[in-house]
Amino acid sequence: MSQGIAGKDAPVVARNTAVSPIVVSDDATLSALQSIEQRLHDGYAKIEESRARGRNVSRWEAVWLDLLHEYEDLIDRLAA
Repeated sequence: MSQGIAGKDAPVVARNTAVSPIVVSDDATLSALQSIEQRLHDGYAKIEESRARGRNVSRWEAVWLDLLHEYEDLIDRLAA
């Protein structure tokens, strides 16, 4: 199995997976969540594709992890 982002074999899961599903009633917040989710998905695919081609993806991984933290912070604020 090839390694994923930050050397892990499995995709990263949001920190509050034990929390009940979050209901988002604000359209702007929902749109922001969906946008970040899509960027995370697309970025992960591009990083893995580039890694398979032997490219150095460390800078891309750092940006992807920053985006993941932004997503986690938004989820944490919604769950509070």
